[in-house]
Amino acid sequence: SSGINAEYGGFNGNVPHGLLVHPDGEHLIYPLGCTVVVENITTNEQSFFTGHTNDVSCLAVSKSGRYVASGQITHMGFKADVIVWDFEAKVAYATFTLHKVKVEALAFSPSDKYLVTLGGRDDSSVVVWDLGSREALCGAPSALQSAGTVYTVRFMNTSDDRFVTGGNKTLRIWEVDRENRKIRPQECDLGQLKRDVRCILIDSDDEYLYAGTTSGDILQITIRTHLFKN
Repeated sequence: SSGINAEYGGFNGNVPHGLLVHPDGEHLIYPLGCTVVVENITTNEQSFFTGHTNDVSCLAVSKSGRYVASGQITHMGFKADVIVWDFEAKVAYATFTLHKVKVEALAFSPSDKYLVTLGGRDDSSVVVWDLGSREALCGAPSALQSAGTVYTVRFMNTSDDRFVTGGNKTLRIWEVDRENRKIRPQECDLGQLKRDVRCILIDSDDEYLYAGTTSGDILQITIRTHLFKN
């Protein structure tokens, strides 16, 4: 190990959801500046994914464990890279460059068909990438103009064609229309509630989604009806 051990200040917790456990249960994945560190939990042996030109801002690992994705920040006026890594080969599988200034969040679809990426405050778009062709499939504004920044994204557990985004006064369920290369959002009906969503969890049957907010409460939404339940 060339050894940037987390114990000695490697992982600082500044990247939201930035400490991941690989599905093999044997590796931790976390960002360190412009590098992604993969650390064996048992041996502490480390390997490094290098290729970003500025700090890594978000991370995701696919359900199968085949892929890791990382997004970065960059300077105003420039575009920020998303790199998809082949976990076993420890090499870059694809580089996607579309979002301006910052990539806010990432999520893989359950069968590794798509990667969805969120741009930050200066970009405000959501893009679906086809991992097979390594190309953008479609994109759209991530929220209504009356809403604020979108911070988080999560795919359903049983469908490659539906995902959820959440942020400042916005919570949306999206459907991927592959044939027409479009994504279509539906707003979740929260009644009079206005919340800033920072994390999303979806139950294993895709019946309910749970959205954690900056005000400390958790919203329960029925996915089929898009209605606030609790």
